[in-house]
Amino acid sequence: AVQIAGMFMGGDKAVTYTVSNTGELLEGLDVKRRALTEKPLIVRVNFLTASASEILAGALQDNCRAVLVGTKTFGKGVIQGIFQFADGSGIKLTIGKYLTPKRRDINKRGIKPDFFMLPGNPMLEEKIAQCKANG
Repeated sequence: AVQIAGMFMGGDKAVTYTVSNTGELLEGLDVKRRALTEKPLIVRVNFLTASASEILAGALQDNCRAVLVGTKTFGKGVIQGIFQFADGSGIKLTIGKYLTPKRRDINKRGIKPDFFMLPGNPMLEEKIAQCKANG
């Protein structure tokens, strides 16, 4: 998600924050490169948009690079680790969670899209401008 977001955001904008199970906040940055385009983007999302694709959608929305169109995303925002034991068995534990750049917790909540139906160009540009004005 961080690499792909960097292709469309450019610069040093946050893609995601991770919070460990001890409450430590870490920032994930995009790659150091110019964006492929400065034009407004439209990202299609729905109830199957989860994990990395959900983090990408949230990063583009929070950084005012895209509007999201469709239905609310799945809401998978946890970090899980698999720990193996000497006998070959293992356990999967939740060890943290992801937040969007505006520090929205997406786990079990999902991300609400900006539009249900594809907007016209004026509405798209207006939504991006409002986002940038509101920071």
